[in-house]
Amino acid sequence: MHHGTSLMRNIIAALLVCGAAVPAFAQDVSGARDASGKFTAALSSGDAQAAAAYLTDDAVALPPGRAPINGKAEIQRFLGNMTHAVKNLKYTSEDVKAIDDNTVREVGTFAFKMRDKDIDGKYLLVWTKVGSDWKVAADMWNRSSTGGGKAGRGGRQGGGAGKGGDDAE
Repeated sequence: MHHGTSLMRNIIAALLVCGAAVPAFAQDVSGARDASGKFTAALSSGDAQAAAAYLTDDAVALPPGRAPINGKAEIQRFLGNMTHAVKNLKYTSEDVKAIDDNTVREVGTFAFKMRDKDIDGKYLLVWTKVGSDWKVAADMWNRSSTGGGKAGRGGRQGGGAGKGGDDAE
């Protein structure tokens, strides 16, 4: 009997520990979602400096058809060059998933108008926790539409960290 009681206590303790971890994980995803909303708002408004505040210092942007853009300063410069061409930028975050306590991946779609052409596509962001803040460590995007013009992640102001129009591809 004593063995059965001890086993039951261990099972209950394990369930309590596992149950307690779930809300913290959910809270982390929520924090990344909040940061993503602010990042997207900055991109949509064409504010490259505000968007760059959501990048890690060593972030990498992977625009379609271009070499990677490394580092916060270079990505900010890229975004600043793209903002004039992108209009009506809209982002839709479709799936946000915690990879571990400090890493979240976000998948979504974007749409915008550039030079009177409608552009749409998809993006992938990797968020990492820096202190208590969520920051973009990697941003990759490409277009879904086949007609029209070229698109970068035109989505996130051209797309996530490296939003862009023709020059972003």
